[in-house]
Amino acid sequence: MRVFFVLKKSGERISLPHYFTLTKKRGMKTQTMKQKNSYKRVLGYFLGKYKEKKWSAISLLGIKVAISGLSVLPFIYLKELVDILSTVASKNTIPNLIEQAIGVIFIILGIRIVIFLLYRILDFILIKFETYLMQSIFLECFNYTHQHSYGFFANAFSGALVKKVNKLVYSLEDFTDIIIFQLSSIVVESIGIIIVVSRANLMFGVLFGSFILSIVLLQYFMQKWRAKFEIEANKTDSEMSGYLSDTISNSINLKVFASLKREFSTFKKLSDTRRKKTQTSWFSSILIFALTGMIIIGFEFGILWYAVQLWGNGLITVGVVILVQSYMLRLIQHLFFIGNMFKRLTALIGKSAEMIEILDTPWEIKDRKHAKDLVVKQGKITLEDVKFSYNDNEDVIFSNLNLTIKPGEKVAFVGASGAGKTSIIKLLMRFYDIQGGKILINGQDISKITQESLRNSISLVPQEPILFHRTIKENIAYGKPDASDEEIFAAAKMARCDRFIQKLEKKYDTLVGERGIKLSGGERQRVAIARAILENKSILLLDEATSALDSESEILIQEAMQEVMKNKTTIVIAHRLSTIMSMDRIIVLDNGNIVEQGSHTELMNKKNGQYAHLWNIQSGGFIG
Repeated sequence: MRVFFVLKKSGERISLPHYFTLTKKRGMKTQTMKQKNSYKRVLGYFLGKYKEKKWSAISLLGIKVAISGLSVLPFIYLKELVDILSTVASKNTIPNLIEQAIGVIFIILGIRIVIFLLYRILDFILIKFETYLMQSIFLECFNYTHQHSYGFFANAFSGALVKKVNKLVYSLEDFTDIIIFQLSSIVVESIGIIIVVSRANLMFGVLFGSFILSIVLLQYFMQKWRAKFEIEANKTDSEMSGYLSDTISNSINLKVFASLKREFSTFKKLSDTRRKKTQTSWFSSILIFALTGMIIIGFEFGILWYAVQLWGNGLITVGVVILVQSYMLRLIQHLFFIGNMFKRLTALIGKSAEMIEILDTPWEIKDRKHAKDLVVKQGKITLEDVKFSYNDNEDVIFSNLNLTIKPGEKVAFVGASGAGKTSIIKLLMRFYDIQGGKILINGQDISKITQESLRNSISLVPQEPILFHRTIKENIAYGKPDASDEEIFAAAKMARCDRFIQKLEKKYDTLVGERGIKLSGGERQRVAIARAILENKSILLLDEATSALDSESEILIQEAMQEVMKNKTTIVIAHRLSTIMSMDRIIVLDNGNIVEQGSHTELMNKKNGQYAHLWNIQSGGFIG
């Protein structure tokens, strides 16, 4: 039996083997198109950056063109010097020849001094130019990347992202070196050399021109061919770096689960893949250098043989032979640089393409055009017919959720893991957009207001607070950078942070370590609560904010939270039911649906209710 497929666009009926062949060809075509797009996009990006400092770029190029043009001249005067010194002279003419030779030497010296001075001017402009543009790229990457959604970062390795940013920034330096220093030198000097040798003998110009063209075309097409190997090598390098960063961040888990051997095995597989991809890339580079070397050897032999023949026939002087030899060595040096230039260009395209792809990726969550700032006076929250799933391939979280939370009301959400409790907080913070319905704060649709004003109106204490590697004082004041020391200390005391902070050597000036690793889970949680207290915003979201606290700390925090929740609309996500007994309303979620709601007393009176069932199971403990 033969299996056939029908192509969607053409309606063509094809067999299974033909289908796979066609699919493979299309895949190869797509890959080629992607490489071409990478070339165009990376070059376009850097040239676009040059426009930010247009006059500096023009000045740099102009000075380098002048330097390259002047660099051709010393060889002409060297030819004159050789011809003078090789002249058969009598005693009477020697002083005159020496005077001529010294004059030529001083001309060469003058040209060298001018080139030296131009290079110093070039260096001064270049340093200011490159450092400005590198800073511009750093700022662009920082600003654009951080505006990607919560989901983007949930699916990305932080270490790999940092490496991609650095690759793009430092590729600018390489790109400038290639364009300003190498490409301009090769073009200007090649044209100058062809003109000079053509004046000595037209055939020299033809030979030099043909040689340059053949090397440039060979390098261009061969380097384009190897671009795919370079891109793949960089991709695997980023994957390996991301995995390494992930294991370092989770080093405690490697110890707890004794999983070093398992993780090492996975890392070795990634390392093996990277090694093979890198070897392929480097071997392709060696092949290109080998072909280039063969052409250069042939040209060098041929041009010298031809020059000697012309000299033997009395058609050129010894100075012309030296001139041709000098220019030939100069060109060989440049043309080997062409190979290196294309190699570096291919490498920087591979390095830059990954980060530029992120910069080209539209933000998943965007402010609408003319979006207004959120105005919060009372903190009323309304969910109308909310439909949401994290992506098209996952189950629906909410299919038709309706809920109203009154201003100043304290509401707790409970339910089994996966019921949708934390998803509500993510939607209120607009970390994700809903697929249907509306979420309103004080009657304002949050999809029509700016994300910044929305998040400036809400305090969030997440389940696992992550702190910056800064001082405790800076972390507490993060949501209110202009807070006074007195305000910071007062918030810390309310959150019961002050006790453990005072025991530290540097107290509030203690650095907490990366992600707050120097503090215990409970201490990090209390710092996060202190931050929310200091912010004093109209809406407060607590995602299991007491989950990492011991029983004594929990009692102290609950007392403080009663104060901080006054006159605020508060949403609490809780597994530990003992922490929410005093809430105005408790909502029980099950598979994204509200199955029960009411006060603790009201829900406990429902003997067969889910809340009462959960309470009886916990008996003051936890649920999973």
